Amino acid sequence: MESSIFNSSFIDFLTFKTFISTDILILFYYLGALILPICLWFTFFLVINKYKLLNTSYNNGKDFLWKLLNKKQKVLFLLFFVMVFFFMELFWRMLFEFLIAYMQIRDALIQV
Repeated sequence: MESSIFNSSFIDFLTFKTFISTDILILFYYLGALILPICLWFTFFLVINKYKLLNTSYNNGKDFLWKLLNKKQKVLFLLFFVMVFFFMELFWRMLFEFLIAYMQIRDALIQV
């Protein structure tokens, strides 16, 4: 009996008769906003340290760029990437707010 309830719920989920809950959306928001950037940062350095060609290219490019820029340009360069990161985080937040609002509007309309 319980497996038929599970199969019915699972089939309803796969056919979009039921939607992901708001709690799951919040979980995915935090995974994408916090865990993903940290994992990408560690993966980046893991890959660079694993392959000698990438390590050499990264270090040569970094050294060339830092020697080419003056102090003001270095600060602006870093500020630019920090701003891009915060805009990406803001977009991620707005995307999930929209999805959660959509779910709440849908639930309210179904009750009417």
